[in-house]
Amino acid sequence: DGICKSKGYWKNHNRYAANLEQHMAWPVDENTQICGTTWHQLINQASLGDAWVILGKHYVTSQLNVANEGFVPNNVADALLMAQTQLAQCQVLDVDRDFALSLKGTLEAYNNDENCGDAPIVIDPVEPQVPAAKTLVHIRSIYDVDGEDRSKLLIPFMAIPSLYPMDSRSERFVRVYTKNAQGELQIEGYSDIQPDGSVMFEVPSNTEYTFEVVNKDGKALNKDVMEGSDTRYDYLQRHPGYLQASEGQTQQCHGCHIEGSDYDHANEAGESANKGALGLMIPWPSANPFILSVEWGDTMAEALFRSIDDVAVITPDIQYQDNWTILPFRQNPSINIRYDQLKSESPVTVACQQEMSAECVANINYSTHIKPIWNVNDRDEDGNSCVDCHDNRGFTKLDLSDYAQQEGALASYNALFNNNRTFMFLAATFSSVDDEHCRRMVQPPFLMEPENDCFSCYGQALMNPLGAISSANFFDVFDQDSDDDHWLFNPSANDSYQQQIQDMHSPMLSAAERKLIAEWLDMGAPQ
Repeated sequence: DGICKSKGYWKNHNRYAANLEQHMAWPVDENTQICGTTWHQLINQASLGDAWVILGKHYVTSQLNVANEGFVPNNVADALLMAQTQLAQCQVLDVDRDFALSLKGTLEAYNNDENCGDAPIVIDPVEPQVPAAKTLVHIRSIYDVDGEDRSKLLIPFMAIPSLYPMDSRSERFVRVYTKNAQGELQIEGYSDIQPDGSVMFEVPSNTEYTFEVVNKDGKALNKDVMEGSDTRYDYLQRHPGYLQASEGQTQQCHGCHIEGSDYDHANEAGESANKGALGLMIPWPSANPFILSVEWGDTMAEALFRSIDDVAVITPDIQYQDNWTILPFRQNPSINIRYDQLKSESPVTVACQQEMSAECVANINYSTHIKPIWNVNDRDEDGNSCVDCHDNRGFTKLDLSDYAQQEGALASYNALFNNNRTFMFLAATFSSVDDEHCRRMVQPPFLMEPENDCFSCYGQALMNPLGAISSANFFDVFDQDSDDDHWLFNPSANDSYQQQIQDMHSPMLSAAERKLIAEWLDMGAPQ
C-alpha cells in the first residue's frame, strides 16, 4: 500500500532536495536522459501548455512508481509504452495532441492512486504442481516411405552433413500437437530433424498427440499442399489420427508412411529404411567425432540424445544449432524464432514468455493473436501499421480495418481468405472478370496449363485454409521461401511491380510474426 506517489512528491523528494528530510534518491537515476534533458529537469519544468512536457512529467512519475515496485495494470502498461513512443519524437505534433493528453490522463489517474490502481487478485497458495510425466518418441527417419528401396540407398548419404547440408533441405523440424481442454489443437513444440532424418522428442504421457514435418519458417510440408512442387512429399503429412503412450514407454516409429498403410506405432515390429550406425562407439562419416553410437543401429537422434542433456525437450519456440558439421565444411546457420520477439499478443502465457519450458503450449486464434499484428506500428519509416494502408478507404484491394463486424467472422478475416480478384483465361492470357461471369471455379493450385475457356474462372486469394504453404500469395511479399512457389498466382502483376511490392513489404513482418501466422494457418485458421 502507498507505493505510488504523486508528481508533487517526486518533484520534492529526490537527491537534489534542499530539505534533508526530503533528500532521498529516486528509484531511477534523476539524470536519466530524454531528448537532451534529464528526468529531474523535466518533472520540474513549467508546462506552459506544451503537450510534450505535460505528458513527459506524468510519464516520469509513472515510471518512478513502477520502479518503486508499484502494481501496473494492463491499461497503464499500454499507456506507458505508447507514451514512450510519443516522447521519443521530442515533440507532440498538433495532430497528436489529443492522443498525448489522453495518455497523460491515464497515467495521472494511476499516479494519484496511492495503491497504484486495482490491486491484483490474491490467490491462496496451493501445493506446487508436479510436472506431467513424459514419454519419449523416436522416429527413425522421416525419409522412410514404407521401407522403399530408394530410401534405403539414399539415407546413408544424407547422414553425411557435408553432402546434404540441412539448410539446403526443406524438411527441418517436426511440429508436435496435443489438444487443449476444449479439444482444439495446441502446439506442444518443435524438434529438429537430424541429418539421417531421425527425430526424438518428449510428449506428455497418456496424452493424445500428433505431428507433422515443417520447414525452417514453420510451414507444414503436408502432401496435399506439396502436390505440384518440384519434390512431391507423399510421405510428409500430419500423422493420420492421434497417438498415445504410457509413462516410461519409448514409442518408436520406423519411418513415415503413406496414409492408409497398416502400421502399429506401439511396437517395434517392422524394418526401417534407416539402418543406423554400423558399429559400436563410432562416429558418423565426416560428422562430429564426439557424438558416437552406443549400439548397432543407433540413429543420429539417439546418439545426440545420449550426448546432450535435454535435447529431446520441446517447446513452441523454433531453435536449431548445428551439432554435426565439422570443419572445413560450413556449419548450417542457427535458427532462433521465439514468441517473446513478438510485439503483439503472444499465444503462450506470460510465464512462458519469460522462461519457455516443456510445460508451455501455444493456443492460437485469429481475433486474439493474428489480428493484433495488423495494428502494430513502425512497419515503415513513417511509423505506419498494416491497417494504416490496408483500410476501408480503397487505396489497396485488402481491407484489414474491421470497420464492420460480419456475422461469424471479422471483416479482415474474410478479406484474407475471400477471392480479391477473379480471372478468366481467354485469348491465351488471364483477364480480370467479375464473379457473376463465372460458371465454375477452378480450385488452386493451378497445376494444369490453362486453355481458353469463357466459363471457368481462377480466384486469387491471399490465404488458403489448407495451410501456410497454400497461402503463398500472402507470404510471397514477406519471405524468400521457395517451398510454396507452386501455389503463387498473381497474373495481374508484372515482374518489376511485384519486385517493388516485395521490396516494400519484406522488412515489415518479423520471423516470429511470420512463424505465428504460418502456425495459425496450418492449424486450420481458427477464428
